[in-house]
Amino acid sequence: MIYFEVLENYQRKSTFISAFTLKLNIPTWRWTHYDQHHDVYATIDLKIDRRITLLNPQSHYRITPDTIFEEPPNYIPKTVELKFRAKEDRFGMLDDQPPPIKINAQVTFDDINCQSSGSKLECPMLSPNVNSNCLTCKRDIKIELKTGCADKNACRCNLNFILDKQPGSKVIVEKTKSIDLAFKVTNQGTEPGFGATIIFASKVDFRTIQGPRGLCSDLKKEGRLFRMECSLRKLKANNETLSTFKFKLPANFTGATDFTIQATLKDKCNGIQNEKNLGEELDFELEYKTDFKVSSVVSESQIM
Repeated sequence: MIYFEVLENYQRKSTFISAFTLKLNIPTWRWTHYDQHHDVYATIDLKIDRRITLLNPQSHYRITPDTIFEEPPNYIPKTVELKFRAKEDRFGMLDDQPPPIKINAQVTFDDINCQSSGSKLECPMLSPNVNSNCLTCKRDIKIELKTGCADKNACRCNLNFILDKQPGSKVIVEKTKSIDLAFKVTNQGTEPGFGATIIFASKVDFRTIQGPRGLCSDLKKEGRLFRMECSLRKLKANNETLSTFKFKLPANFTGATDFTIQATLKDKCNGIQNEKNLGEELDFELEYKTDFKVSSVVSESQIM
């Protein structure tokens, strides 16, 4: 029988540490015909989350007999400490709610010393059922990463946004390559906000929109409006963040004279799907300019 215990917490308030230790207990008090004078070894096969690495790997562990007491706790089992460290700062947790860290451990038993000696006839045998029927020798563990929210599915945040400053309203076709929009996103809640997005809608099919977390994603067209969704970074509690977006303009506006951009903030604060419109449409005037070069050629016959 094996079981895990977490020895070290990996978050204290809002400060993360990068390492933790798991204690693997392997009790032997239920073993029958156990020769305590002959060593038995355990091999631990680990499948660990890609975000962590094992700091103290060993090929096998010597299993010592349990220490038995008359009063509870009745025994102290063999303990193996497995030390892990995050591969990235804060276990790679930046702007999204992180999934739990997963560790799978399977223990098999053997008599390594005896196998390496001369005759196996002199070796005590492990029952074939030790490994094949050991239902508790395989364990899965999930370690939840704390994010600053009491309930990670319902963070107590309160998000809103406004336009930081009014951009120039005139776009010169084929000369203006892109426009930049900046929004102040505020969180007046007591916990951080994760997974918030801004959806932009316009009759203009923008080539790309570059947001604070990379390129924005295309959404299904809604009527005549093209839509793109841009992910925001983690929004700290009682804080304000400036998020900038670069809209790459198309080369052809098919004779239009103006266009608008609508913006909607989406979040899941308090476990509810919330949507807040900017409250104003962003209007842009299209100006068409053509460069003409006029030149004249004077022939000799025209010269008096």
